[in-house]
Amino acid sequence: MRGRGELFGHSVELVCGLVVGLLMLTAAPAASGAPSPASLVSDEISEATEARIRETIAFMASRGSRVAGYPGSEEAADFVETEFREIGLDDVKREEYPVVVPMDKGATLTIPEEGAAFALQCLWPNSVKTSTLPAEGIRGPLVYGRSGAFSELRGLEMKGSIVLLDFNSWNRWLNVASLGAQAVIFIEPEDASYSQADQKYTVVPLSVERFWIGRSDADRLLARLDQGSFEVEL
Repeated sequence: MRGRGELFGHSVELVCGLVVGLLMLTAAPAASGAPSPASLVSDEISEATEARIRETIAFMASRGSRVAGYPGSEEAADFVETEFREIGLDDVKREEYPVVVPMDKGATLTIPEEGAAFALQCLWPNSVKTSTLPAEGIRGPLVYGRSGAFSELRGLEMKGSIVLLDFNSWNRWLNVASLGAQAVIFIEPEDASYSQADQKYTVVPLSVERFWIGRSDADRLLARLDQGSFEVEL
């Protein structure tokens, strides 16, 4: 299984910034004697509204991963190219080049004694180390580490565990890793920031497998933990 971290940031900021800038061209005042930006865009673009901008960002956000090599990146590129052509740009072209990217082949958390299965997504690699598991997978007790502060981990057995962690926990997953956890699974938050996402990987090839789980699935696992400890497999 190969992994990549969706989220988070560079491609989103680039595309959203590009599109928002494209839609807001007419807001910039023209320099004295220079042609108005409004003459370079269609009436539709020149009348861009907040609703139009939100619609565009919502479209981009609904494409899934827009990392190069994923379908979302092609769909986003198609959208931007179409917008460029519609506003009258006549020198629009694409250039392709090879690039190495991590590919998420998917992951699953199962509760062996119950047969329940939950989909996971891999996070961005630690340098060249993707969230890769052995063919037979790994097994261990599931533990909820909350935000990963050492005070919250007191009394919990981390060594050999698979740890659920709040996503908005900065880089405290390293606390869990330092105590011997086999893997970390971040719980989808209600909201997050690029700064939080940027703390979920390292620039050194640290062999700590990291995943993302949807909020509703995480709630089911947390409710199950309230009933007592149990083991899971990845």
